[in-house]
Amino acid sequence: MLWVPPKTYELESFDEARRSAYHEWYQLRVENIRSHVSAADVLARNGVTLRKHGLQAEQISCPFHGKDNRPSAKYFPEEAGGRSHVWCFVCRENWDAIGLWKKFTGSERFSDVLRQLEQAFGLTAPEPPTTRIRERAEVNPLADESRQLLNLCESRLREHRRAFEMRSHLRLGALLDHTRFYLDSGHIDHATAIARLKSILSRIREKVDAKAPADP
Repeated sequence: MLWVPPKTYELESFDEARRSAYHEWYQLRVENIRSHVSAADVLARNGVTLRKHGLQAEQISCPFHGKDNRPSAKYFPEEAGGRSHVWCFVCRENWDAIGLWKKFTGSERFSDVLRQLEQAFGLTAPEPPTTRIRERAEVNPLADESRQLLNLCESRLREHRRAFEMRSHLRLGALLDHTRFYLDSGHIDHATAIARLKSILSRIREKVDAKAPADP
């Protein structure tokens, strides 16, 4: 699957200006990943080694549809006008680097796929576009707390995914992604973000506690 940024679900709570900026931010991150990470890189990260080092097209065994005695997929390197990708003749699917990562990890949310790829390959996400100037010189003592709390919420949500119904898990994940965008673009201050993130963390804990087995 050749992935493109989502246009609806994860953006539904934004006004039109923020929706446009958020979508543009996703596109910048996608382009940044595609310029630094090839389909061969993702294959290698997941134990699929190419004999031709990703420089030439070659037949490979598909890593997704089970036993593959005869290679049923083909890797295509980046060429003029096209990205590197894998095509499987059995699955009848086409995956670029982002699509491959999603397939290997099983991640459902597009923002999770982008974040995981950025972390795995040491990429810095481009700054989001914003309609107002941020005061970069000002040192906010709450900045570290808000960032740490955001990272904690994201890790707890991933760790306890099974405690949630899919829809509530997706909504909390989207809310965290919105919060990251708001912080990076300067649309909310750190104190407001901290209050919101503490509320999200509390909701995660409640879900986890509700799913925990009762003491004998």
